[in-house]
Amino acid sequence: MSDLDNTTMNFGEIKAIATDNQEIMEKFEVDMKVQALKLKERNYRNQRYTFEDKMKTFLPKQIERESNFIEKCKADLEIRNRETTPEFSIELNSKVFKDTKEAGEEIIKSVNKNIDKNILYKIGKYRGFTLYLENKFNDTEIHFVKNGKYSVRLAQIPSLNIQRLDEELANFEKNIEQSEQKIKNYKREIEQCKIELEKPFADEEELKQLLQRQSELNNKLNLDNKKDEQILIEDETKEESQESEYSQECEEMEE
Repeated sequence: MSDLDNTTMNFGEIKAIATDNQEIMEKFEVDMKVQALKLKERNYRNQRYTFEDKMKTFLPKQIERESNFIEKCKADLEIRNRETTPEFSIELNSKVFKDTKEAGEEIIKSVNKNIDKNILYKIGKYRGFTLYLENKFNDTEIHFVKNGKYSVRLAQIPSLNIQRLDEELANFEKNIEQSEQKIKNYKREIEQCKIELEKPFADEEELKQLLQRQSELNNKLNLDNKKDEQILIEDETKEESQESEYSQECEEMEE
């Protein structure tokens, strides 16, 4: 079973095997090696395509996205620092709240299940940012927006909603650092892609030699095949003629 493959043998090749023709045996061996190396070459080209796509498209887009985030987050960081006061204060539905629990309750009351999903609807302002609610598939998110958009999940514990907003606002510096690190990593990946793209196909020379030998064997065997196939046709024609003569003799004897 291990000898079975997709190779189709013609009459000349079968006859060559039957007569222990070493060239046809070599042809099958060369064909198998060529097939294996072409598969490796195809995988090599697919990897090159992946590296090129990452280097020219995917990674630059990621760098651009993180750079835009950093720019917006730094601007929002200044707004956060400027608008933050020692005393808690938040505007919700045109009312000002000084207590975190009452403010959290107002946020929960603001949830409107009739609002379509993925639609932002404004509910107030906090520390220089505009607040929105958005119905998702399983829950509701609170968004605060200025230059960028930042989100936290709505909590059913009133004071926890304000806590989550404050924690996300406090993470601006950390988020900027993480994005800067991502950009460094993406740039390293680009350099690694360049190195990989410079590597040639390791078996290129061997494949070239095998293809040349394969062509030589095919040309030689094709000449042999034409001769053998002609002999086969002549033999079959002779057999058909003999059968026709025998049939005619039988008919004459019956008459």
